[in-house]
Amino acid sequence: MGSVTLQLSGCVEPTTYTGTFSITTSVGTLSGDVAGTILNVLGPPPMEFELGLSVLSGTGAFADASGTLDVNILAGSSVTGTVTVP
Repeated sequence: MGSVTLQLSGCVEPTTYTGTFSITTSVGTLSGDVAGTILNVLGPPPMEFELGLSVLSGTGAFADASGTLDVNILAGSSVTGTVTVP
């Protein structure tokens, strides 16, 4: 599948994040809504984002995709994981 790009677009309100996401791969794209909690906002870096991604649509190999993805992100770091196509 090669390189995978996660794009988040949204709003930060003191300790919450809401918006949209897209995951783009060489075989298709997933997109939908994202919402979650921001931890360690007032503490020393890094902030941590605990996000739930709700898949609303897909293209290519993901055309009939649905469900949710849980993602934890440390601010300033890269995200690692595995995307599989059944």
